[in-house]
Amino acid sequence: MLMRARPVQDQARARQPSGREQLKCQWELLTFISREVMVLARRQQQEIGDSEQPLDPDWDRLFMEEREKRFAVWTARNANGTLVGYAFVFFTTSLWSRGIVLAMIKLFYLAPEWRSGWLGLKFMRSLFEAIDRLNPVATIQVETNDWAMPRVAILLERCNFKRVHTTYQR
Repeated sequence: MLMRARPVQDQARARQPSGREQLKCQWELLTFISREVMVLARRQQQEIGDSEQPLDPDWDRLFMEEREKRFAVWTARNANGTLVGYAFVFFTTSLWSRGIVLAMIKLFYLAPEWRSGWLGLKFMRSLFEAIDRLNPVATIQVETNDWAMPRVAILLERCNFKRVHTTYQR
């Protein structure tokens, strides 16, 4: 399925109001928010740079995984309802230990202007709590890349995560 994102005006770039802004975080269906996600994903790709693969989501596969309840999107929206962050979570079982349920956070992003203060930490903690409510026995794995380190490492360590392996790619 070929899908082109229509621009969403002022997507996450609007100036934050003064005071303590809150984000509304919740599970949403990618089926309904894919255009908004794509706009924000392009910002994430620009921030990462050319070190990653080109942005070309396999929409059919993502929608299928979502229908099968193996994939979910955790979102963050500002007071105006604008999408300012997301996390893609895949749910599966371990191939090497059948009794282990995994919640694999394969991709997450919060627009830079929404990372100040404790908003980034609150967004990630809300995600971990939401996963725990869905499946309290799940082992949560977070995938990140080196460009985001050490900032993401500090955030994850504050949430009681530890680094367990490194992946190399060529």
